[in-house]
Amino acid sequence: AKQKYIDLFLLQFYFGGCDLIDLYYLKNKQLRRGRVLFERNKTNTGTRIDLKIHPKAQKLLDKYKTEGEWIFPWLKEKEAYETFRRTYQRGLIYVQELYSIEVLPDGGNMGAKVARHTFANIAKRLHMDPDIIRELMGHERDQVDNYYKDVYPEQERDYALFEIISSFIC
Repeated sequence: AKQKYIDLFLLQFYFGGCDLIDLYYLKNKQLRRGRVLFERNKTNTGTRIDLKIHPKAQKLLDKYKTEGEWIFPWLKEKEAYETFRRTYQRGLIYVQELYSIEVLPDGGNMGAKVARHTFANIAKRLHMDPDIIRELMGHERDQVDNYYKDVYPEQERDYALFEIISSFIC
């Protein structure tokens, strides 16, 4: 079971620090042409994520992918997800203790949001433009002038994503 928690954490990271709920409910039809496409569930704004699937992510998807509608074979009722999320949280803490993983800079426990924060922090350390980080992570734009900016071309987003992933040492 610990490997499943590690794999899911890595998939969250490889998918731009996606929220666990978006990974949990990922459908086979959302994987197309070597890309993963989904709308961020958490914001309920229809923020669309379109990411190239890194070979490391593809390896994990191949490991878990099932036939049918869903990538992962888990029950899809809300209660089942809530139970899974709690179990995942406990599993990440177990992995953290087992491998003596320190969450920087302030310590604390690994959790479902740590992959997202790690992704953002690595991007920032690489001096990536905040707009491209927002696009990769599905953050809403927070300034009026940003609404008039075009999205980054697919090739630039893919390059930035792969740079962040290649900078992650795990």
